[in-house]
Amino acid sequence: MNYSKRRNTRQHTGLAALLACVSATQSAHAIDLLNALPASLDQPRINAYFSRTANGAPIVASGVGLDSFNVQAFFDTGASGLLLSNETADLLGIVRDSSNDQLIVTSDVGVVGSSNFNVSEPLYLSLAPYTQSVDVDNLATYQSVYNTRIRSNGGANAGGPIRSKIGPVGNIDPILQNLDVIGMPAMRGQRVVMDNRALNSTFLSTIDTYVYTPNQPTVHGPGVPVTSHSIKLSYANFDRYSVVTPVGAPGGTTWDNPFIGPNPNRPVGMVDTTPAARLSLGNLSSESSLLLDTGAAASILSEARAADLGVTYDPATVNTDNPILLGVPLDSQFQLTIGGIGGTKKIAGFFADKMLIRTEQGNASDNNDPNHFNYIGAPFLILDISLTDPITQVPFTLDGILGMNFLTASAFIEESNVPGQLPGFLAFAAGSFDFVVFDDVEGKLKVNYTPPMPGLSWLGDISRNNTGDWEVGGISTNWVGASLTNYTQGFEARFTDSAVSFRVNIQDIVTPSHTDFNLTDSETAYTLRGPGHIGGTGSFALRGAGRVRIESQNTYTGSTTVEGGILIFAAPQNIGPVLVAQAGTLLMETSQRFGGLRIDGIAQTTSGNRQIIITPTLVVGPQGRFDIGNDGVVIDFDPAEPTDQNALRLSLLLGLGPSTGIVSSVSLSDTRQGVGYALVSNVANPSLFFGSGFDSTSVLIRATLLGDTNLDAAVDFNDLVNLARSFNEPGFWNAGDSNYDGIVNFTDLVIIARNFNLSLLPGGGGVLSINGGGADFPAEWARALTTIPEPASLGLIAMVGSLKMRRRAR
Repeated sequence: MNYSKRRNTRQHTGLAALLACVSATQSAHAIDLLNALPASLDQPRINAYFSRTANGAPIVASGVGLDSFNVQAFFDTGASGLLLSNETADLLGIVRDSSNDQLIVTSDVGVVGSSNFNVSEPLYLSLAPYTQSVDVDNLATYQSVYNTRIRSNGGANAGGPIRSKIGPVGNIDPILQNLDVIGMPAMRGQRVVMDNRALNSTFLSTIDTYVYTPNQPTVHGPGVPVTSHSIKLSYANFDRYSVVTPVGAPGGTTWDNPFIGPNPNRPVGMVDTTPAARLSLGNLSSESSLLLDTGAAASILSEARAADLGVTYDPATVNTDNPILLGVPLDSQFQLTIGGIGGTKKIAGFFADKMLIRTEQGNASDNNDPNHFNYIGAPFLILDISLTDPITQVPFTLDGILGMNFLTASAFIEESNVPGQLPGFLAFAAGSFDFVVFDDVEGKLKVNYTPPMPGLSWLGDISRNNTGDWEVGGISTNWVGASLTNYTQGFEARFTDSAVSFRVNIQDIVTPSHTDFNLTDSETAYTLRGPGHIGGTGSFALRGAGRVRIESQNTYTGSTTVEGGILIFAAPQNIGPVLVAQAGTLLMETSQRFGGLRIDGIAQTTSGNRQIIITPTLVVGPQGRFDIGNDGVVIDFDPAEPTDQNALRLSLLLGLGPSTGIVSSVSLSDTRQGVGYALVSNVANPSLFFGSGFDSTSVLIRATLLGDTNLDAAVDFNDLVNLARSFNEPGFWNAGDSNYDGIVNFTDLVIIARNFNLSLLPGGGGVLSINGGGADFPAEWARALTTIPEPASLGLIAMVGSLKMRRRAR
């Protein structure tokens, strides 16, 4: 899918044409928002605890550690009530309520269908912000941290208890099994602040979420921010569509849901002037009331509203793994599997030309008012979300939902066909708003929109003497905007195929809001070099098919996205997170320090000189390939989170392919080598290979011999001891799991035997030498083990058992 109109042939545009293009003027129109992709990178969450008395102590879980009571839940305006998973309810010992000796059961409708739920005992709910800086799950501080208390009639410190749904009942769908949702009853009479700044900047962070009660002091976070635009909301009640058994039993606590547009469930004859969302495609348009759904990563349009735009499903593809739409080209379609109440379903979507959102600052009757928002290329999935009145049997279908992909950073993703694998990312986009406020007090959605800084396009040195200076306040005229101009700090810097020259000499510390390379020609090759560098908080992107070589040592903290083409880091960088999409390639010729690394395309170290890549996170997508060569990677994982090492292990297992996953081109050429990983605490003298720049929480990765559990480039008795300690038990590489299957067993013992008393020479590169000695585990045993079946290897098993017994006796 193309996200912009890109030229397919190289064009050498003259200076006169450039000036004519950028000086063209347009009449006043709504604010164009260009960067919404099909799925949001995050959804708001909240921390909570439950108690059985007003202002009482938290209900503490048993059997899962000491003093654990925090529930981390999605904070969902699209949910009329609250939902606790069966697992959470059971851990906390929350009782499923009964009426007349019968468990209460209530139905609820979601994006795919309906499910049944039990109903909790009466509970009291308190909330704490969702942010890294808040001390949650601490009995010593909960009274001050969880300072927002929710009651059944809304607001704080008033009213009676609430009831949550628990379940689903009889549903084993994995999406709902562990899903905790806190919906509108907790937002009634509140102001919910969603802080997008970190996520928009890095793409690897989360939305910080705060709840503020009117007339209460601000304890956490930024408080309710000043916003630039507000959108009037209507509210709809859906209680009549739920069925509770036994009849007359109390169901879960609910409250009305917000809509952008008139209340779609209002009584006949009731007038509602709330401005609707207006979608257009070609010369067709449709007005829709969209459910404001902070719990939705994607946005949805009903089949009827899509048909207004001339878009329908191909009947032959409905309910298949490849749903196709009619009325829009295939390259303007996408597919996603959505899940929630009712299960999961794969559906198709399209990009509407525009979606107009009318704000209170603009004239609702003027679609071109410059205070309205106009989303260009608005992505919507097509699905009917329908309810049926249990009494009248009259069906009701939502026009659609507006999800978080229009309100925060978003991505274009490609789903994996392998169960459990993460989707791959094709593109990323920052959200248009740094703050989003759901203000239930005033019935408004408020956003803070900051117009982007002006953009300058690189023209290059028109004298063609290759000076090409990028400087601050200089006299060079290498840029074009409304006229030939110098670079100004904070402007967006744009680079295309149309430049006169492609060498950029950075003379100062420049701080653009964004550096964008859109290179459609694979022959275009830019070089950025010092003595200056790119700093500040801005972001960097490479799109298309060209090549960019970075020889300056940059320090900017925003994200680097490689959506296409080849990005070469020829100098050390100390920058924010780096994301390599499926069509992108990242080459690293020196050591690097990143704020995070996600690879869905290709990343490769190329020096062969034991360079080090330091990053706090490393994710390799299902189609990604990370070739570390003979170099090392340092990941600042939290050792208390074994899922991090499990994800790493799965990436290495994927690398056995070897076209995807984490691989080493050095080890691929030698069957005795692989990619080893271990915590610093399990590594023998890590500074010999990795130098410095990491701490005790880091995981180290390097190409080494299979069986080298402590990453000292040798397989010896110490490695055999490590394997013996975990024999026939789950374990990682440092415990002897040399084939990444998660278990230390006879197969791993055979691998160690094959490499026993071998070591890598200091230069690495796959060269092997035989150590002296070898009395502990002769090489002849290694050769013999390749033909001995497992039950016959009693001597070696006895050796392992002996070591295990000595360890346990200590």
